[in-house]
Order: sequence, then structure tokens, then C-alpha cells
Amino acid sequence: MSKSSATTALQGPQTGVATLDFGSSASDTGDMHTTTVVTGLPSITAASVVSVHVRIEATSDHSPDELLIDPVRVTVRDIVAGVGFTIEGRMFNSRAQGTYTVNWILF
Repeated sequence: MSKSSATTALQGPQTGVATLDFGSSASDTGDMHTTTVVTGLPSITAASVVSVHVRIEATSDHSPDELLIDPVRVTVRDIVAGVGFTIEGRMFNSRAQGTYTVNWILF
């Protein structure tokens, strides 16, 4: 499952927020893996460092306790110079459902 997320570039370290969607309908059984693509970053290079973490705050899908007890591991992959990168989310012990808010910073 892959979703797109557009972002406007800023000066200096660039920051943004993306959404990982593991499937949010009541009949959806969720998934253990999903990605979202962040674009609109003309200053990103193959040598850029991107840091990501799940925002620990209540959402319509998850309480802060759920986010801390059963965390999603997030990583960055597929950096494309002048374009953006992919955020990958994985669950290891169960299927995730709903959306997760991910903060990112580009150095």
C-alpha cells in the first residue's frame, strides 16, 4: 500500500509531516507494511540525511498509549535527488490499522 504526500520546501533544515495509512475502514484487516512518498524537495541530494519519527499524540485512530505500547517502526528509503524520499512503516507483532502521523526533518 503506497500513498503520496506533497510537501513545500523551506530554507535551512526542512521539516514536514506525512501520513502513513495502514487501511482505515472497519472491514479492513490492516497491514504490516505501508509507505508514503514525500515530494517537492528540490534541495534533497543522495547524501542528505532524513530523520523520521511517529508523532505521539491522539488521533481518530490511536490513543497515545497505543502508539507507545505497540509502535510502528519508521524508516527512510529511496531518496531521489531533487525530488523527495519514501517513508516506510512496519509493524512486527501484529497488523496495523488506521493512520499514523510521521514527523520528518531533512538536513
